[in-house]
Amino acid sequence: MNGVGSYRWGAKSKWAGDFYVGEYRDDMRHGQGVYEWASGDRYEGIWKDDLRYGLSAMEIQKQRARAAWMDSVGRSGNAVCSELPHGLASSEKVCGKIERVTGDQVEVRLTQVGEQPLVYAGKVLRIGQTITGVFSDWHFLE
Repeated sequence: MNGVGSYRWGAKSKWAGDFYVGEYRDDMRHGQGVYEWASGDRYEGIWKDDLRYGLSAMEIQKQRARAAWMDSVGRSGNAVCSELPHGLASSEKVCGKIERVTGDQVEVRLTQVGEQPLVYAGKVLRIGQTITGVFSDWHFLE
């Protein structure tokens, strides 16, 4: 098929209930199209040779939701904890308060450093020290 069309996967397919509407080239999704999963998730964007291509509306929406979540919980003063590796097969819990969030990085002032001396980024961690790490590695305390 070449042009614009739609397809719904049948009940016996492993994609049962999924639906696509958009452009085709050589019987493949190619160009602008919308794919809806039976779950209700939706991809709206560019297709190339039957594969999603580029940043889609779905991915943009996820990025916006993540940014809104980071804005609401990643505020200065919020309490967070993380498990940092200690030795080969163990970890230590460290906790602190958020000082600043920049992109995917979070700066945390430590309030708890675990029971054993813990080295992070070449320094032994101490209460009151500020460390920087990946935002998603920290868990929020209620």
